[in-house]
Formats: sequence, C-alpha cells, structure tokens
Amino acid sequence: MLKFSIPFRENYDIEELVFDYNGTLATDGKMAEAVYRRLVALARELRVTVITADTYGTVKKELENTGIEVRIISRERGTLEKKEYVESLGRQKVIAFGNGANDALMLEAAAIGVVVMNPEGVSLEAMAKGDLMVASITDALDLIDRPGRLVAGLRR
Repeated sequence: MLKFSIPFRENYDIEELVFDYNGTLATDGKMAEAVYRRLVALARELRVTVITADTYGTVKKELENTGIEVRIISRERGTLEKKEYVESLGRQKVIAFGNGANDALMLEAAAIGVVVMNPEGVSLEAMAKGDLMVASITDALDLIDRPGRLVAGLRR
C-alpha cells in the first residue's frame, strides 16, 4: 500500500495502479526494457493492471508471466470499460495513468489521474480530466517511488 496525504485534498491509501498501454507504457506497441523492469517491480508492492484495446496486439506477450493483470477492452466501448473498471476497484484506492481520449473518464474516476506525455502525444480530453501531467512514463513511475512529488504537484 502507498500512503500519503495531500494538504487541502485528502489522505490516500493506494492499493491499485491502473495503466493504459499504448501511448502510456508503450510506444508503437513496445515497452522499453527499463519501463518493463520498473513495472514488474511495482507489481510486487501494489496491484498493477494494464487495461487496453491493444491496438498493436502485443500487450499479452509483453507482460506474460509478470503477475500484472492485463485486461483487453473493446474499441467501441473501451472508454466506459476503463472507467467502470476503476470504479469497481474503489476509486479511493486507485492511481490511473493514461494519455488518450479513451483514458479521460478512467483518469477522472481514479483518486488521482496522471496524464503521461509520450511520443504518441496526449489528447486534450485526457489533459482536461487528469489531476497531474508528466513528461514521460519514467516520470510517472517516479511519482509512485517518490510520492512527495504527487504532494508537491497536487497540494493547494
């Protein structure tokens, strides 16, 4: 569990990390080795789920035998499926990470929604619904390792 407080917001007991795959964790369907290693390490401490329409059809192979849950969603209803999944976990326990328009409702539904800039870009919808935006997936993963950065970015 990841515990921290943000002044004038709330106390957080985070148990779940929910990631979009393409554009967030991966570029063109491939995850960098350093990102892969960090994600697997995080999965030893917190529950990690990757939820994606899997545009390139690579996510299951990339994450097999890691203990990370992979949820493939429909392209037609994916935006709502991502939101509903976060809500099913209990929003107060979730930090969600995404970059695309189909991530916007998931980012809004989570206790904290982190918008991740990567070479595939960021949708304006995701930017509007997230709580914090970072320059890369590495910066996003650093927020979990160093929650003081979340506090610094989100306190009022």
